[in-house]
Amino acid sequence: MSPKILVVVGATGGQGSGVIHHFQHHYSHIKLRGLTRTPTSPAALSLAKTGVEMIQADLNDLASLKQAFKSANYIFAYTDFGSIISSPAVMGRFTAGDLVPPIGAESYKIEVQQGRNIADAAAGVPELERLVWSGLADVRKWSAGKYTRVFHFDAKAAVTAYTFGHEGLRGKVRCVQMGAFLGNFVKGLEMFGFSVGDDGQGGKSAVWRSPFPSRLPLPWVDVEKDTGAFVKALIDVPTPTQVLAVSEWMSSTAWLELWSKTTGIKSRYEEVGEKESTSDDPSGVKLQFYQSARFLTEFGFTGGDPELLLPEDLEKEGFAVPRTRVEDYVEREDCKNNATDDVPSILKAFEHCGHGGDIVFPEGQSYHINSKLNPVVNDVTIEWRGEWVFSEDIDYWRHNNYHIEFQNHAAGFVLTGDHIRIDGHGTGGIDGNGEVWYYAERGNSTPGATQPGRPIPFQLWNISDVTIKNFHVVQPQLWAINMMNATDIVADNIYVNATSPQAPPGYNWVQNTDGFNTLDTRNVNLTNFVYQGGDDCVAIKPRTFNFYGHNITCHSGNGIAIGSLGQYLTDASVANIVIDHATIIPGGAQGYIGNAAYIKTWVGELVSGGDRDYESDYQPRGGGWGHVTNILFSNFNVLGAKAGGSITQDSGDNGTAAGTSNMLISNVAFVNFTGHLDDRSKAAGVSCSAPNPCYNIDYRNYTLYTSANETSRGMASCEWVEEGGVHGVDC
Repeated sequence: MSPKILVVVGATGGQGSGVIHHFQHHYSHIKLRGLTRTPTSPAALSLAKTGVEMIQADLNDLASLKQAFKSANYIFAYTDFGSIISSPAVMGRFTAGDLVPPIGAESYKIEVQQGRNIADAAAGVPELERLVWSGLADVRKWSAGKYTRVFHFDAKAAVTAYTFGHEGLRGKVRCVQMGAFLGNFVKGLEMFGFSVGDDGQGGKSAVWRSPFPSRLPLPWVDVEKDTGAFVKALIDVPTPTQVLAVSEWMSSTAWLELWSKTTGIKSRYEEVGEKESTSDDPSGVKLQFYQSARFLTEFGFTGGDPELLLPEDLEKEGFAVPRTRVEDYVEREDCKNNATDDVPSILKAFEHCGHGGDIVFPEGQSYHINSKLNPVVNDVTIEWRGEWVFSEDIDYWRHNNYHIEFQNHAAGFVLTGDHIRIDGHGTGGIDGNGEVWYYAERGNSTPGATQPGRPIPFQLWNISDVTIKNFHVVQPQLWAINMMNATDIVADNIYVNATSPQAPPGYNWVQNTDGFNTLDTRNVNLTNFVYQGGDDCVAIKPRTFNFYGHNITCHSGNGIAIGSLGQYLTDASVANIVIDHATIIPGGAQGYIGNAAYIKTWVGELVSGGDRDYESDYQPRGGGWGHVTNILFSNFNVLGAKAGGSITQDSGDNGTAAGTSNMLISNVAFVNFTGHLDDRSKAAGVSCSAPNPCYNIDYRNYTLYTSANETSRGMASCEWVEEGGVHGVDC
């Protein structure tokens, strides 16, 4: 007999992953299928390695859901209001002036349609026995129209009504109404403002600010541990049922007492009034959360719905649900350490185990990086299964970092040493919390938006014999990974993603988020690298020699670059570079990718930096020299770039310095390029230097069409090249 199939919508989210982990541990006879928009994300790949069948699907695409639901016996589904409201379809339109507030109303429409798509797709599955929907109370209904802007509750309530009333789902629907997420309270998300500071007496104190009355009992739920148990109970319940998922009822006052007891940090609770809660609220989001707090205060979390069961009611019917105590949650999440900086403990680990030992960051653990660190190690193995998370304290990082003279940059974490082996096992890496920086310094419409002090989250400096594999860097504050003064580097299966959900369509708010950078580096092997962001996918900078890259995927940004050459009055030579098998894909909020592969050098004269002055440390730059030679870009699949293989030696040009570069470029080959441009006609461009004309530039088996649906090939342009120095294209 074939095993039953449980499909989990949003498998990498909190609720979805909680369900998957519960069934893996307790009901291994049930086959698990996870749905996600991005099957190549670290979280999705991690689930796939545990045996979950990961399928790409989009809640906005009914056809993809129908395909993903095929043969399902059980489906657990939910929608994520937070990702909807921050998406380009909502926040992007609002920022661009195309959407009037409250933006929650538009999010409501999208979320309801997503829920209907789930129901309609599920109704077409003949094998389906149960659809478990994650809903919330109908605020407008239970408040008799008093509160009309709690869109994130009402959208789910509308979907609940739709699914229970769907003729094709008659008798198959169950609903779990999730309580307040414990994780949101701990992290200070949404309406739970949280900060830790000095108490003026050498210790720390915490302040929690919320529109909830301090003694109002709330139904807290441990999403990670308890969601799966509720879903299993609802699969087993024979009649249509709605139940409140609550691990434990507790007031904010009781929570603070428990938290302070655990952490040893004094805390106080401040109830926030309507005026303060809704001040500076052009989008209407703050009013939405304030109204939800008032609804909970006056009508209760469920609004008094008489048909909604409590866990105790399920137990009376023989369907007991094991639940987590809040105290157990606090101990498991190690709130004592979460309230403080993990850097001192991490540095101790490097000090004691970083010289001939092993260091382990366990899977599922988050480590808070609230201060800069520069461990020096030798002969160390780092089992980096957990994730380091940088704090969002912009002011701290601007004034507390490791200065990098090149382009006036900074680093927050610098690793130094020899014989280093790092394995993330597909789950480990770094979260730079870059979104706060992306929004604070949003680009495109603001020249020179990026300012000094944004810390590179993974800086390797003065290192040799290093292996990094199965590792990710997400939401980097600036460049994700940067190698300087490095020798003998192997990097395999690395994932970098810099995404700003709030960026309006067509805008790049993730500028300067290069993926993998090298400077003063020799002997690098980079394989199986995936990048999404707003700048160079791979950036090979001055004095990089013997670099081999294979199987590189670039989503959005500027493509693969050999650049920043000649910016300073020094030798900036680069030689012996191979990039083989690369896929170039447009995407991101900006909706494009700049180049497939390009080489760029500065002009030969000193020029001011213009709107990028900070990168030149506010000094005139350019005039550097050197030789770029023996470069091979081969087997590129280009799926809609602005340009193909290009060379430009005019970086920093102020209008009078074009063609003056002191850098010489020779022996460059663009081989086996296929695909198309983004409806553009220029497939190749070579603009070199009058005093140092480039030569032996070879375009071989090079075919890029102007767009996906065109049969006309792109053209080429050449300037300041040696006579006969460009082969394979007509200049």
